[in-house]
Formats: sequence, structure tokens, C-alpha cells
Amino acid sequence: MAAAAARAGALVAAAAVALGAATGAAAGWTAAERAALARAGRASPALVEALDAADEVPVIVALAAAPDAAGAARADAVLARLGPHEFRLARRHGALRAFSGRATRPGLLRLLASPEVVAVDLDRPVHPLLGEAVPMTGMADLQVEGHTGAGQVIAVIDTGVASGHEDLTGAVIAERCFCEGAAGPAGCCPNGLDSQSGPGAGADDHGHGTGVAGVLASNGSSAPVGGAPGASLVSVKVLPGVGSGTVADLLDGLAWVLARDDVTVVNLSLGVVGPYAGDCDGADATTMALSDAVAQLRAQGVPAVAGSGNSGSGTQMVAPACVADAISVGAVWDAALGSQSWLGCTDPVTAPDLVACFTNSGPTTDLMAPGGLIETSWFQGGITLRAGTSYAAPMVSACAALILAARPGLHPEAVAGALELSPTLVTDATNGLSFPRLECAESLHAVWPVPALPPAGPVWLAALLLSAAAGALARVRLARARAAGGLT
Repeated sequence: MAAAAARAGALVAAAAVALGAATGAAAGWTAAERAALARAGRASPALVEALDAADEVPVIVALAAAPDAAGAARADAVLARLGPHEFRLARRHGALRAFSGRATRPGLLRLLASPEVVAVDLDRPVHPLLGEAVPMTGMADLQVEGHTGAGQVIAVIDTGVASGHEDLTGAVIAERCFCEGAAGPAGCCPNGLDSQSGPGAGADDHGHGTGVAGVLASNGSSAPVGGAPGASLVSVKVLPGVGSGTVADLLDGLAWVLARDDVTVVNLSLGVVGPYAGDCDGADATTMALSDAVAQLRAQGVPAVAGSGNSGSGTQMVAPACVADAISVGAVWDAALGSQSWLGCTDPVTAPDLVACFTNSGPTTDLMAPGGLIETSWFQGGITLRAGTSYAAPMVSACAALILAARPGLHPEAVAGALELSPTLVTDATNGLSFPRLECAESLHAVWPVPALPPAGPVWLAALLLSAAAGALARVRLARARAAGGLT
């Protein structure tokens, strides 16, 4: 075995010399180099592919011994064999058996030819918390495939969005404020009045809306990358810095969004406490008005996603989540985080897909998504840690944007049905009901493809109707299964 390893090392070294000596060669690995890499077996496939597309990439190099006197000598021996155009050292990492830097293709081959090197890997981003939630929902895989939500516009109806935050540079394309605050002309919009339009109108003086926006579309400058980093945002401020606004302001915000022709998804990480059990559309004037707004959005092809609320109820949701046409979202934990106390309750144990104790749910709740702990953008700059259905809802909104970017014109009913087509089911211990947990990659790949034909085309219309019917059937199946006490 040692002799075979030595032969592989020699072959890799020869390939390194040949590649390093080549000039004007086309980018990418040759067949011989790929064969040498396969025989060496110590470079990750991700690293090999990255260097196939780029001349130089960041890498982590693992050594056979810790950097004591012998280990330091090993690292020095490896580095001494590397030319300046093969590897650039970044850090030694103290007592760890590794160093990092930037490697070229000949540099990687030279590293793999060194007996002191046990593995070389791409230096990949580390995404705590939201870094767990986005891959957990499949959106990270979709981003790798090129699905970023580009071309979609998500309305964030909330406390506003800090459009100057480094995570959201260029993401906010329009701003509006409806924030009365008190009787008279004075209000809680940034201009001191109860209404404001234009740049700065949707500024955030609370933090909640910026956190929601980070989950939706962070570019990863400080917080982890959001679910739909290519999407644009419209900031609609309807809640003041104290965090509690009025139904009238919310309705004004919804009406303003309805009058626009560019919004494709609406996120509603807010709610009116009822209590509201089941579909609440006719419960009172508030829910009737909200039901009307959500129904009109749907008629315009715009899905509205709403958090179910954070009072730990097993029978009720807040409005507008309880409205039949809204896509209602509860929260699960995205990792084993030990005991967690948030929003008035404590989960002594947490784990991926454990329904959070604070989440509301009931027979009409549509699905669950990661809602804690979420590392996201903070309105004063940098990041914050948050939990709640407020942060589960934008996970679903981001997925809806990815679906609509890939399948333009898809009816909201079909989008809702696709969002619920998840092989992962979670059970809320509060009521024993099971719910699909967001699996965005599954949802997007299962959606009926809409042909690229003119909107008036009969084939396009037939495909759209079939897509909507498929989504509706999926939702009926889920509702019946929940009524029976479980899902199959």
C-alpha cells in the first residue's frame, strides 16, 4: 500500500511539474490530471471542480502531525516545495494540524504529492444557524443550481428595512410608510408624519423588518446568505419602533402593494391576535378586510405568506395567517441547540425538525419552516440571533420567490401546493397534528413546468390550470390527512 501511495504521489508530482511548466494552456483539468487526482484520493470533489472553473481558490491543507517541532517541520517542508505561482500561504492556525491559503491547479497537485499532506479541501463558508436553516430547506442546493430568486420582488410589510445594511445593498427598490402612531398629523414614519413615500420612507427603527429581510435576501456580507439572495425587496413600514401598529396601517400597506404591478410575493411576519381557530375569513371586520386583501393578491398571482404566531397555541393562529388564502407557517428548530427559552416558553431539548414550543398551529396551518435560532441582519448593522414564526415565514417566502423565478406565471394555488409537497413531516406535540416541513428543492423540482409560450396560448393556459389543480389536490390531501390525525 505504501508503494502504491508513493507511485500515486510520483504521478501527481509529475502532473504538477507538467502543468506548472505549461504556458498558454486552456483553463481546466486535463484527463491525465483528473486521473492523477483520482489516484491521490485526498482532494475533495468540490475543490477539484472549483479549480476546474477558476485559476486559484482558497483551500485548507490538513497535515499528518500537529505543528510541534516535528509538525512545524512538516509544514515547512510542504511549503518549501511550493512555488509562488502554486500556493500563497494565508494562516498557520496555531496548534492545529492545518494551514490555509490559496492554491492553483499545479499547487494542488504539488500538495497532493507531499507525504505530509493528508487532505486538501475548499475553504468553504461557515454558516451558523441560518447556515443550517437554508441548507435544511434545500435552498442552498437550489442556489448552487443558479436559483436565487432573481427577477422576483418580495414586499416586506413590517417595521421597515434598513436598506443601507451591508447584507441588503441594492436589494430594496421601493419604500413606503403608513404609520399613524397617534391622532393628528404627527406619526411614526421617518419624516415624523403618518405617511411617507420614496427613499428612506421604509427605514427600520425597530429591527424586526430588517431581520426578516435578511432571511429573505441577505447577500452574506455579515449574516449568512438568505433564501433568495437575488430577489428585490419592497419595504413597507406599517409598524413603529415600539413594534405595535394598527390594522388600518396594515391595510394601507396591503392596498399600496396591490396597486403595484411588480410585487410577486408578500411576506407578513406580523399578526392580529383573535383568537382565531380554523379559517378566520369571516370572524370579524379585521379578518374580513385581511381576507379580501389576501384574496386580491392571489387573484393578481401574488402569494401571501404569514407567520402563524408565537403564543404556543395548538388550535389557533393570528390573522392574517388564519385567512384561508394565506400560506400559514409555523416554526421548527434547525439544530440541536440545548435548552432554549424564547417568546414565553422553554424547550428543554432542541433538535432539527422539533416543533418549537412557541409556535401556533392548528388543522389549517399549511407548513412548518426553520424559525430558530436564526442568525440574520440587524438594523443597526451586523447580525442578530432571533427565533419565532416571524423568521420561519420569510423562509417560505424566499422559496416561493425561487419557485416563481423558475416557473414564471405559476398560480399562487400551485405555489402553495408545491410548498406543501415535502417528504419531511413534523408533529406538533401540542396537538398531535403533522405538517410538511419546507423542502424547497423538492417543491421547485416537483412543480409542473409552464411552457414558454405567449400568455394567451391555449397550451400555456392548460398547463397553468393543471398546475393549479395539482397544487389544490395536494392541499386537499394534506387537509384530509390532518383531519384523520396524521399524514401518509
